[in-house]
Amino acid sequence: MDYKLTSEEEYRIWVSENRRGELIAKAYLYACWISMTCVAIIPWIFVVYEWFQGLEMHLNLPFELMFPYDDGGWLASMANYVLTMLHIRGLANTSIGIDTLFGWYIHAIVGHFRILRYKIKKAALRIDLHEDHSQFVQDIGDFVEYHKKVLQYVEDLNRLYGAMSWAEITMSCLQLCFLLYSLANDPNFASIPFHFVASASITLQLTIYCIGGEKIKNENDMLCDEIYMAMPWEKMNPSEKKLILIPLIRAQKQTLLKGLFFYLNQSLLVFIFKNAFSFITLLGAMKE
Repeated sequence: MDYKLTSEEEYRIWVSENRRGELIAKAYLYACWISMTCVAIIPWIFVVYEWFQGLEMHLNLPFELMFPYDDGGWLASMANYVLTMLHIRGLANTSIGIDTLFGWYIHAIVGHFRILRYKIKKAALRIDLHEDHSQFVQDIGDFVEYHKKVLQYVEDLNRLYGAMSWAEITMSCLQLCFLLYSLANDPNFASIPFHFVASASITLQLTIYCIGGEKIKNENDMLCDEIYMAMPWEKMNPSEKKLILIPLIRAQKQTLLKGLFFYLNQSLLVFIFKNAFSFITLLGAMKE
């Protein structure tokens, strides 16, 4: 997106929103690292427990996998463990890169919406406090041009992440269904911690996408309210009142993030969890 920050206040707004996105990205990164660390350590906790109990020690994998050379010995178990952890780390790093980039785009768009609200407040204050009508037409023109670029930014994000969001959410929904079912029905206790950690990680991933889409929608709604509430209507000329209808009508158009066949919002997150638990109930009934 081609944008130009014209004041220190706009730059401050932009930086503050991006710092917030950076903190969330770091929190997600640390959560994934902690999850990987737990998955790596838990099998060894069971090994130590078996050693203290005087039982035959086994190095169980975080989840069931079949290897052609697995003869049950310690050498094969160690090789399988290393390969499994490398696989988990590769998947986690891929998810971290894609999801944190998406989160940064969300906060970049939110920063632009905050700047738009600042621009409309500044235009209103010129009239309300200083009775200065000379720059109103230019301020509204700058606002409309900036808003047009922000909406184009959202459309570019939909084109970039539309198919990717659909694939991420569809696969994550299926994984969540099977993980939650396995969490309650897996007879192997060594696998339960992995099911729990993986379910929490996927829930966090789904939250990033769905709440991100909801945040964009809310920011656009706040902009529409701000335009109406900030204007000193009693001090404006009739021509200025007519002119302000242009950004007011433009802001009433919903700004939504799409995943090909659905919109990314809070309702989608609720829908995913409802279907996940319905799927678990279905699997439980089929098992009985």
